[in-house]
Amino acid sequence: MFKQLKQEIRSFKEKEIRGFPVLDPKYFPDVTKLGSWQGKYETALQAFNKNLGWPLSRITNEKVPMVKYQIEYEFNVENYHHVILNKTRKGGFTDGRIRGIARQVFNRYAGHDIMIVAGNELVIAMEILDRFDELFENGITDKDGRHWKYGDLIYRYVKSPQPIIEFYNGARVFCFAASKSGKAQAFRGPDDVISIFMTEAGHSGAIDDYPIYNALTPNLANRPDGDLVFESTPNGKRGFFYDIWMDAIDKKNHYHTMQVDYLQAIKYGVMSKSYAEQQKRDPRVDFEQEYCCKFTTTKRAAIPADEIQVIEDEKLQPIDLTKTLLGYEDYRE
Repeated sequence: MFKQLKQEIRSFKEKEIRGFPVLDPKYFPDVTKLGSWQGKYETALQAFNKNLGWPLSRITNEKVPMVKYQIEYEFNVENYHHVILNKTRKGGFTDGRIRGIARQVFNRYAGHDIMIVAGNELVIAMEILDRFDELFENGITDKDGRHWKYGDLIYRYVKSPQPIIEFYNGARVFCFAASKSGKAQAFRGPDDVISIFMTEAGHSGAIDDYPIYNALTPNLANRPDGDLVFESTPNGKRGFFYDIWMDAIDKKNHYHTMQVDYLQAIKYGVMSKSYAEQQKRDPRVDFEQEYCCKFTTTKRAAIPADEIQVIEDEKLQPIDLTKTLLGYEDYRE
């Protein structure tokens, strides 16, 4: 116990001595005074990412600026805080969001905890955390022109037992995977959460995925400026992602909606047209759902939801075979 306390004191002193870069204020315009993501906000985001290092295009394998819907995505998160994104696959949304998190580590997220949650597998969550870590491999330049290296920014990156990246300014980024169990979820570790980002929120595989939602949202209960972001490709007409999306579309909740299909990804050069055509021809791909943002059928469903109908006519009700099969009447109601 005493040894652990000494280590924590030494760690705290080391972080205090090292300091942390102060970036150019132009990277952080006040979104409440901006009517749109276009113009000043777009310029600020591009400038920050140029400093950090442009993202790599999957098509050209070259460094490219952020595309317009990635910028709009971040503007919506910063402006509305609670955002739900219905997206195409291969659209660069997760990379855009983790760049938004990286930017806010130097601003609103400093000293607070950030949760990155994968709706499918822990290995996916770990891959996202690795990609986030790689954003800082070339360091960053502060407002005075001083260059800070990776080791000047990140205090530690621990992958086990709890994956976490801790910055010298106190910001901590945790990663988790949602459980496929319908039981209550537990996301242990963070205690001062300011941002929750869940990717593939519709793909946990749980029959009832509301325990996931109910475990995440209380972390931001007392933080009105906390960011809660759910992004996913659709996965059938069920689950909290579908419910929240439909209610948001009907203005029945407070979430800000955003939808981007494959045509937008092609338009801005994030996805190639040839790749999209290949996916269209693949009979194993539900193209409408995976790339067109349509809620069709839950993956691995034995019977498509749209083919299930309730028989309301009493005369058409199926014959009760209980007596024939069991040898006695079943009088249970």
